[in-house]
Order: sequence, then C-alpha cells, then structure tokens
Amino acid sequence: MNSDYFFTIKQFLTNKRLRQDIKALKAAKKCYTYFAWELLDEMNITKIIKNNPKSLEEIQKSLEIKDIDFLEKILDFLVGENILHFTSNKYKLLKTPQKIDKELEYLTKTCPGSTEWTNWLRKESKVTLKTARKIKDSSFDANKGSELWAKVMNESPFALRQLTIDQISQKFKNNNKIIDIGCGDGIGLEDILLRSSEPIQLVGLEVSKNYLNKAKHRINNLEKEFLGIKKENCKKTKFLIQDLTKTNINEKFDALFLSLVINHIPENKRKTFFLNIKKSMKEDSTLVTFQFLNDSKFKRSPMWIMQAIPSHVDFPYREEYISMLKSIFPSVKTLFNGLIIICKLTK
Repeated sequence: MNSDYFFTIKQFLTNKRLRQDIKALKAAKKCYTYFAWELLDEMNITKIIKNNPKSLEEIQKSLEIKDIDFLEKILDFLVGENILHFTSNKYKLLKTPQKIDKELEYLTKTCPGSTEWTNWLRKESKVTLKTARKIKDSSFDANKGSELWAKVMNESPFALRQLTIDQISQKFKNNNKIIDIGCGDGIGLEDILLRSSEPIQLVGLEVSKNYLNKAKHRINNLEKEFLGIKKENCKKTKFLIQDLTKTNINEKFDALFLSLVINHIPENKRKTFFLNIKKSMKEDSTLVTFQFLNDSKFKRSPMWIMQAIPSHVDFPYREEYISMLKSIFPSVKTLFNGLIIICKLTK
C-alpha cells in the first residue's frame, strides 16, 4: 500500500473516516504544492530561477524579501516535490506542478473549513514574505484564527486524533486523572469525554486564555447535553493556564495527551517541555502525542502556510524528535511513521 503514513490494510478497510481523512491530506499536499509554486510565480521568483539557478540570498536580495527563513522553507518544500532542483546551494525551476482542479473540488466539498483557512493564509503569506510580519489575525489568541483552526481540527486530522486517543482509552476509568496538554478550544477534551463511560478527572491545559475560554464554553455546552457519568465528568473537568517550557504541573496524571502542539514550541525548549511533562507522570502513566513531522530539509510537512502564524515555529524533524523522546522516556513506541508516539516510564 502506498501511503506516507504506513497504516495497515485492516485500518483502511474498517475505518471509513480514516480513508476519507488520508485522501484529504494527500489532496491537500498536491494543493499546497501548487499554491507554493503559485506564490513564487506571483512574486516573479519562478522567472528568476527558470534558466539561471540562484542562491537563497540572491533570490532574497533581488526581490527585497524580508522573511528569508519562510522563503527557504517554501523553496525546500518544492525541491522535495520535484518542482525545483537544488544543487551547489542554488535553486532552479524544473517544472510547473499539475493542475489541482479535482483535488480542490474534493477538499472544498469535504473540508470546507480547512479550505477556507488555507485560502486565507496563502493569500496573506505574500505579506509575511515581504515584511517578515506574521499574520496577527491567525494567532490562536485571535478570534478569526482560533475559529478557523477549530474547523480544521474537525476535518482531516479527525481520524488521526481519534487513533491517538485510542492509545490511552484504557485509562478512562477508576477516576483516573487525564490531561490534554495544549487543549486548544477543547475538541480533544470533548473526544475524551465522549469516550468515557466511567468516572475520570479531566484537565485541559493551555497557554492561550482565549483558547481556554473557548474550551470551557465547549465543555459547559456538553454538560447541558450529557446525562449520568459523562455529565459528571464534564462537571469535574478543570482548566489550567500554564507554560510547560517554564514550569511543571504540581500534579500526577494517569494519561497525558498532546495533539499538534510541538510545532508551536521553540526547538531549544522542547526537551524542557517534555522533562516537565515527565514530572507529572505516574509510574504506569501513558503519554501519547499526535504530531505532523518533517523528514529532512527537503522532505517537509506540506503545511508551509503555517509559517505565517505567529506562534508556529516549525514541525519537528522525525529522527531528532524521536531521539529526543528516547533520551527522556525509557519506553518510546512509534505508530504510523511517527505520527503517533507513545511514551512510558517503564519498558
């Protein structure tokens, strides 16, 4: 089976939503490739490097681009997709990417929120390249950014998040303490509450006050709808504002969950972040992460538009990320080529 994510035949046959989401992610990759080329074409970069290879610095100077890091990531992504060629530290245009009419039609139909989010950010990305100013409204503390990202999280990452939560679902009992680190607007908390059929103590942790308020609102609405144990679990849900790159939580948890968080943490703070998480794990705790990853400089996550978001740093490099986790946790198990990683304190 040809898949970037290495799912099993059984999972594809039995999980309809997974098939839909993977199809959407593959379609999105083609669209992001075309959009990246389109952005370079609009800025005359494709014209500059069509016949004469240019270095990153030469491209930057000729067009007075301020955000050279963003430019490099777009160029490198297109090298990995065989649209550009890179040799002797110079980029050259190889070809124009294929049209994306079918893929865009599919995404507009099945992932309208993600399509809206992508179209908005890709149009604004030119400003970021020229000025090095991130898109303020795309911040997760801004209403527009957080509302559109909530739509994205309900679409193509949905099945992957469910598969991640599967890895800790055995902990949803015995009044166990569960934490969603970087809980955003509470969609992961909702997933856990929907799955819980026994008493649990749930905590949502965020650095964004705006997001945490949205999470509280989501859980309050669920409490009104639920009955029995689920209603009680909603009532007991707690919320924390805390930055785990600076301090640890003075509590111990049975299960810990992270979804698309690490790309918002500076690389030099990621180890401290996980060391602080480790301090909040019981001996038999399970930590599970869902995270898009880069393989190398030229094999990158296609979501280059994220570079325009103020809090986004970059997606971790797969081998470095896994190696870092192994230096902290005695047991590290990777699923689906590292999309999901399970860490424990005992082997």
